[in-house]
Amino acid sequence: MEHLEGAHAELVRDGVVTAFAGGAVAKSAQQTLEQDEVSDGGRHWLRINMRDAEGRLLALGNPVYVNFKASEK
Repeated sequence: MEHLEGAHAELVRDGVVTAFAGGAVAKSAQQTLEQDEVSDGGRHWLRINMRDAEGRLLALGNPVYVNFKASEK
């Protein structure tokens, strides 16, 4: 994504917003951010949002579903 310098990432897990590792502020137009999540074996979905310094939503990521079987969707 472009033009996200200074924006911060937030992790959404099952609809609950949590801080991304270390606050995760974008320092350049192209940057890779990493976050380790330990699975509890349950079904969850995760999504990343990007917000500007005022908290306005800049980018809404697609959810990633974990621990779902095709027949359980």
